[in-house]
Amino acid sequence: MGNTDVQDFLLSKNVRSVHDRALLNIAKEYLNDPDWLETVAMYLRNMRNGVYSKDAIDVVFQNWDRFGEYTFVDAVAYMLIHTDIHLGKIAKTVIDIGCEPSSDTDRDSNSAALMKGLESINAWGTTLFDPNSTEAKCRFFGNFWGGSADEDGYIEWDGNASFWIFKDGKCDHDIKIPGRRVPLEVGYTMPGRTIAHLASARGLARWPYNSKIITILVVVDNDIWRLKYDNL
Repeated sequence: MGNTDVQDFLLSKNVRSVHDRALLNIAKEYLNDPDWLETVAMYLRNMRNGVYSKDAIDVVFQNWDRFGEYTFVDAVAYMLIHTDIHLGKIAKTVIDIGCEPSSDTDRDSNSAALMKGLESINAWGTTLFDPNSTEAKCRFFGNFWGGSADEDGYIEWDGNASFWIFKDGKCDHDIKIPGRRVPLEVGYTMPGRTIAHLASARGLARWPYNSKIITILVVVDNDIWRLKYDNL
């Protein structure tokens, strides 16, 4: 990737929100390092060529233009989160609520679907991954309000939920994360916003369009991002 390509990436068409603008500021250190620049370029090529699944990318961000090409901003955000998940710095779990979200503006339908899905999970009635476990139940709750707020709602749990820790690209072990609340983003969301939630709230629940799965990410390495990304 040459200097001209880099400059083209930084044109305003690649900056779609205040979060993206902040993310570009973060990305400058990568642009100044040829090795990092090539890594971002590799992620961008792989994203455009389908090496990473759309479902995985949709957890990090989901553009309103589903047929548009991924940009430099997208690649930086996906690289940061994908890397930290696979270094064991961000824990991950999923909950299947059995339905896909409606439009972000359809507050009643999404709220009802979320409540019904979480009630079904709670009725299942054990820890998240082991139905034969004798441990205390972990119940999930949530709320959806949509609109133009900083988040679309929240997901919380009241017991020790099981999360995966990845190492060297593979699921290594699981850990228990005590009850807490994380912001919920439904449907389309910008990559910079995802980074901002992980940096400030230290967690995020993502329910993309065309998905029945809510993916929950929690930052478990308190040394990462806190100072570096607090300006988002």
